[in-house]
Amino acid sequence: MSSTEEATTKEEEETKIDVVVVANDDNNDEGKKDDSNIHDNVEKSDGDKNGESENVINETKDDMDVEENATTDNNNDDEKNENASSAYVVQEGDISEKNENNNDNNNDNNNSNNNEEGGNGDGENTDEQTTTGHVNTRLDHILTNYDSNYDETKPETKCAISFEYYPPRTTESLKNLYEKLERMKKQKPLYTSITWGAGGSTAKVSFDVAKMMKIRKLIPNLHLTCTNMDKYIIKETLDDCVLLKINNVLALRGNEAKDPTEDEEGGLKSAIDLIKYMRENYNDWEFSIQTSGYPEGHPSKILKIDNPKMLTEDEKKRIIHRPDADYVCHEEEYQHEIEYLREKVDAGANVIITQFFFDVSVYISFVEKCREAGIDVPIVPGIMIILAYGSFKRIQDFSRCRVPDEVVEKMERLKKDAAGVQEYGIELATNMCKELLEYGVPALHFYTLNMEKSVNEVLKNIGRYIPVDDDKKNKNSSSSSSSSNSKKEIKVDDAKK
Repeated sequence: MSSTEEATTKEEEETKIDVVVVANDDNNDEGKKDDSNIHDNVEKSDGDKNGESENVINETKDDMDVEENATTDNNNDDEKNENASSAYVVQEGDISEKNENNNDNNNDNNNSNNNEEGGNGDGENTDEQTTTGHVNTRLDHILTNYDSNYDETKPETKCAISFEYYPPRTTESLKNLYEKLERMKKQKPLYTSITWGAGGSTAKVSFDVAKMMKIRKLIPNLHLTCTNMDKYIIKETLDDCVLLKINNVLALRGNEAKDPTEDEEGGLKSAIDLIKYMRENYNDWEFSIQTSGYPEGHPSKILKIDNPKMLTEDEKKRIIHRPDADYVCHEEEYQHEIEYLREKVDAGANVIITQFFFDVSVYISFVEKCREAGIDVPIVPGIMIILAYGSFKRIQDFSRCRVPDEVVEKMERLKKDAAGVQEYGIELATNMCKELLEYGVPALHFYTLNMEKSVNEVLKNIGRYIPVDDDKKNKNSSSSSSSSNSKKEIKVDDAKK
């Protein structure tokens, strides 16, 4: 294990990172209370005390920069800001990109004339010029036209990747995220996603991050929820997306209002409502609409098994073992979920991004069932890297995702070894990515948790990492130092002679 990994693990242990990413977008049973969400909210870890969770990421620290040596100098400031407000703290002056938007639009037009769709090899994914003259960067077009012919001199050709981030809580953390985006841009992601808090709780900062992604020549994929939210905010956000040529939106239901009377009359109640609204009110070429998929079934449909002897062969492959009992999304409900997903695609969704999983066979089975149901859009697998035992346990508790027995056993053996947990988490993610690439996935979507080193380690392991200038400098410095020491030793030997 490298010194960098050891330093990273030590920092994580000291700050007690405790992260949960769980699923909740949309299912066909809209009246059922759902207590989890994959793509949307960032809340404090005690927000779930009453069983009415709005969590996507539960954490003991607002900022997830502790993994990065490059930003450790800012951690103390982040901790001071942490208790300043329970809301996102982003002042108008903190987003300095407003005056650059016009330049961004001009650059998009210039790039579209000089580069092919899908990227120019410098991490600046370029645009497609439509017959209307509108410039767009649609995920469905990019994924369809991505050149996956591997060239060993160009790691980015081995597989398409994407990174997902969430809006930080403090201005200092926001600055760190922008710096991180600049570094991670060098890995040439196909697109980058930014999450959206339920009820529009992060509307401004989420959109500002999407703008910054655009300015940095990254292709943003803005998450957008619709329930328990003013319809005007949805329209204003989508109008701004059109204005700034942010062409990709992940349409989600979001958490339902705790009090049904809070829902706006005539408002949007589900992801399919949001998809239909976008298709009815905006030109088809303006948006690539993404939707979420659940390889094991939606968490609200994963229920306790009453009679194990009655399980079908497919159900047995999806069994989720928990200390209290075994759970599964039964076949009838699972098929109903697949049919509902097809309805979302029929309504206008272009790409499916899945909930994270730890059993690749479950993802493969999900894709095959989608294809049998006539769903022919790209299905991008979501990858989350286990970095701490505590977060792993929370994942099991909240997401109800299937974790293979051998993974559970290994994690139990390592639970007091923080460095070992992180090393195994990277190893597990690496093996999953290799298996997925062999199967032929359209891309790998990393739920980064606003980290970068663990993701970079996985990219290195699958041959997808692109060395950056800092890597070269460190290598040259090490080589120079080694050479210098060698010369000194020769002189000493000569003196002895």
